[in-house]
Amino acid sequence: TIANGTIPQYNVENINMGGTMSILSRLRKEMGLTQAQVAERVGTDRSTYAHIEIGRTMPSLALAYRIAKLYGRPIEELFGSSFAAPAEEPPHA
Repeated sequence: TIANGTIPQYNVENINMGGTMSILSRLRKEMGLTQAQVAERVGTDRSTYAHIEIGRTMPSLALAYRIAKLYGRPIEELFGSSFAAPAEEPPHA
């Protein structure tokens, strides 16, 4: 522990950055795909997809849509409420 002068070691595979990393990584592996294959299918490069998968960067709405479509999941499930559809405003009288 930090209190006794030792720094804990973390396995980056187990760090959940808002759920994005573990969900994207798990889905990709379940489909038997590499990061490069996913990147090609969604129209980006491997480095960009890798950063999205580890939670270092958020994709554009268009890229998030393509990733969600590939995995057959709602955008909100993969990337949180930042891509949730806005609530409808009540009709004006």
